[in-house]
Amino acid sequence: MFKNYLQFSKKIIGLAVFLAGSIAYFSYQKYDYSQQIELLNDPQPFDFYIIKLNAFQSDVTRRYPFGIARVVSTTDSHVSLQLSNYSYRYKKDLINAIRADSLLLDNYFLNNRLNVAKSKLLADKENEVIHQVL
Repeated sequence: MFKNYLQFSKKIIGLAVFLAGSIAYFSYQKYDYSQQIELLNDPQPFDFYIIKLNAFQSDVTRRYPFGIARVVSTTDSHVSLQLSNYSYRYKKDLINAIRADSLLLDNYFLNNRLNVAKSKLLADKENEVIHQVL
């Protein structure tokens, strides 16, 4: 009888830990998403976005999809972005490049600027063109 009770209590405790972990994970995801939306609503110079480069540059096809966009300046309705000169296959490679201070290289960003409406930034986040706001 005692062994059955002990096995049952282990299962209940395991289930409770799993549910608590799941709730914590999903609540953090929701909090992180709302925080990124707030940053997109009020962009500041030197904000960085992990983006799909082919969506922003339709005339240039890149071998790898991911890149970085840097906010250069903002107005009331538009944001001026500089796109990275390099592309990455995976987001983890891009994050490793950020950690290695690759953004400090002279030719890391293209010289030309891309003016984007602030409302388009939110739409791009919804369409997963902008993956992450840093």
